Amino acid sequence: MEIAYGTFTIGNEQGSLSLRTGREGIGARAGHDLTIGVTRWRAVVQRDPGGTTIEAEIDPASLEVREGTGGVKPLSDKDRADIERDLERKVLEVERYPRITFTANSQLGWAESDADATSSRGVLEGDLELHGRREPLQLDVVLHRIDGSLRVSARTSIRQTRWGITPYRGFMGALKVADPVEANLDVTVSGA
Repeated sequence: MEIAYGTFTIGNEQGSLSLRTGREGIGARAGHDLTIGVTRWRAVVQRDPGGTTIEAEIDPASLEVREGTGGVKPLSDKDRADIERDLERKVLEVERYPRITFTANSQLGWAESDADATSSRGVLEGDLELHGRREPLQLDVVLHRIDGSLRVSARTSIRQTRWGITPYRGFMGALKVADPVEANLDVTVSGA
């Protein structure tokens, strides 16, 4: 699959970045699996004959609870506000760690997945700086060429404890957010 050379800046205008949490513990039935949207983020992709660089930055104060599934009762607006406050203050400690970054450190090795080269998949390796720690991270990436645009889907699992984050606990520890959090990126890039 051919991808154009140039500099591409992507963010919410081109698609979405979201997180998905799970729950565990003896009180797990009372809690919710959450879908959390990132409302302020930006990635810059620079592609030239020498290779590709990707740098992304996320504002951790921009997380919004979009959906809560499961649980004994539906997620209320107050619940959403409480969760967002706890994420910002207790989990991510945004005042102390005001940004999250990802920097790709490998060139993509794509495998063409069909004869007409309209889609490819590969693994992108880089470093995620989160909560004051920089650790390696791999993303599974799928590209689809659609009507002159490039649709990019990327998925990864982030184990909070690897970055020094203690997963949230409630009800005296009976309800816990599961350590792995799934991150999903879906964007459409014009002219790529």
